[in-house]
Amino acid sequence: MTRQSLIAVAIASLLSAACGGSSSDPGASPSSTGGGPAAGQTVVVVTSPLETSVEPGSSVQFTAQVTGSADTSVKWSVDEADGGTIDATGLYTAPATEGSYHVRAEHPSQASLPAMKGGSGVVHVKKGAPTQPVAVTVSPSTATVPAGGSKGFAAAVTGSTNLSVTWSVQPGSSCGSISAAGVYTAPPAGATCTVVATSTADTTKSGSAVVTVTPAPVISVAVSPGSASIATGGTVTFSATVSGTIAGQSSAVTWSVPTGSGSISASSGVYVAPAAAGTFVVSAASVADPSRTATATVTVTAPPPVVAISITPATATLDACGTRTFSASVTNTANVAVTWTVVETGGGTVSSGAYVAPTAPGTYHVMVVSQADPSRSAQATITVGAEKVLAVAVVPGSGTVQANGTLAFAARVTTTCGTFAAQ
Repeated sequence: MTRQSLIAVAIASLLSAACGGSSSDPGASPSSTGGGPAAGQTVVVVTSPLETSVEPGSSVQFTAQVTGSADTSVKWSVDEADGGTIDATGLYTAPATEGSYHVRAEHPSQASLPAMKGGSGVVHVKKGAPTQPVAVTVSPSTATVPAGGSKGFAAAVTGSTNLSVTWSVQPGSSCGSISAAGVYTAPPAGATCTVVATSTADTTKSGSAVVTVTPAPVISVAVSPGSASIATGGTVTFSATVSGTIAGQSSAVTWSVPTGSGSISASSGVYVAPAAAGTFVVSAASVADPSRTATATVTVTAPPPVVAISITPATATLDACGTRTFSASVTNTANVAVTWTVVETGGGTVSSGAYVAPTAPGTYHVMVVSQADPSRSAQATITVGAEKVLAVAVVPGSGTVQANGTLAFAARVTTTCGTFAAQ
């Protein structure tokens, strides 16, 4: 069979597979046979090489390319019972007998379709056959990988029983790296690179794939709230949002403040203000990329001074119904007005600081309360004694009366509570 006729047969086979028909029933569809691909799906299997010559007993590597299906696996076979053997990787070993034999790669979806026999190649086994040149094919031939990401490549070697390759990246380390197993790791920045597989059997033969490395998204950090105002010693909780990270990168931040600016939990973002007032900066740095930061401004103010109040005198001793004037002093506020009260019911009266003791002896308290801050107050303690007699007078102070006559006298007693007729 000539190369031209072989190619014609291959094309006819591919067209038959693509149309899903058979020679006996051109109108039959793959789905009607029960074993083909889904309706509307075209599966094409192409083998390489299409035709080759080898010495009896020698080997040649075949490869297959599947299109139209997510499943790219194939099953290798030799049509002729005595036509040699082929393993699961496509490595064909010729028989000792000269002749022309057919190697076939069949897709699982074509297994029950007589007209869809997959792709095939012809091997001419004869003494003195020219050696098949070594060739290397890299799959996939193109790929797009994000910066810092990875991608696996495979290499197929034909023309040699030695199927091993050496992987490399061009133009160099700026394009990343690739492992001995063909796993490519992209560089941290965007680039266009080439993955190369070089045959170990013939280092002059290689295959390549073009890799487009897309730049990684730029990481950004945002802090909320962007500003805050608190009193000295107060606290506020900040939160951070990190965007632009890729799979495997942390979305956490590390919190910090300059020395003397208070303190902040490196993980929770809870900020504690210093004892001194001022304006301070809180920073959040991305764990994935510490060069990416965001800040918030904290205004720390001193608390207003505490209202202070005092009463003078703080203690007093009075007789019943006695009086004493108290004064109040209010500081740290412009409003110095106060409210006067007597704590105990029946403990006397007070008005604008003028206190009048009750008639009953006891201990009583005068309270003064700041009107600027009703929580601030002061008290004076007053000890009230018994009512005290100040004077006793007889009325009239003198008089004239005849012998055996009468003259009426009356007595008046003056105490701390007033003047009263004697009883």
